[in-house]
Amino acid sequence: MKPLFEYDRKLISILSPREQKIITMYFGLTGRSYTLKEIAKDFEISSQTVTKYRNIALQKLEKHEK
Repeated sequence: MKPLFEYDRKLISILSPREQKIITMYFGLTGRSYTLKEIAKDFEISSQTVTKYRNIALQKLEKHEK
């Protein structure tokens, strides 16, 4: 799988808005990366739920790449 920064915005647009925001925040695509705890607080969900969303989004990106 390619490093995430190689994905362009068009590819990330296949994700749901929530998944897009989590990926953008987690990997710092706008300049600053956030911890799972910070993202969880922003969405008012648990860190485990953020991890699930992140993993689902990464799987979608990997599947779409193939």
